[in-house]
Amino acid sequence: MIESVWRWGNLGLAFLLELAAIVALGYWGFHAGESTAGKLLLGLGAPAVGIGLWALFAAPTAKLHTPLLYALTVVVVIGGAGVGLWFSGLRTLGLLLPALFVANLAVVKLMHLDAATA
Repeated sequence: MIESVWRWGNLGLAFLLELAAIVALGYWGFHAGESTAGKLLLGLGAPAVGIGLWALFAAPTAKLHTPLLYALTVVVVIGGAGVGLWFSGLRTLGLLLPALFVANLAVVKLMHLDAATA
């Protein structure tokens, strides 16, 4: 029982952190654009690119899931979200989001809590 709660709690946290990264990319985009068109393009485009990359290379059901592509996707999406938050003035969140993601990923991997083992 406890093992199941621990597993699904950590996998749930991972999912929430992934969603937070997508939201952060949108937040950055809407604040980085100078014109209305630029704000819309970056605010909607950055999350769309992040979702596309995650679906192709990092999701548990990704067709092109290799360790290298997964690592590169995490760096681009989660790292990009952190950098975007930092440059949007949310420096604490910009540091906290990637740090929480890495800590959670370490727990999931070291304790073999992946969805494939559930």
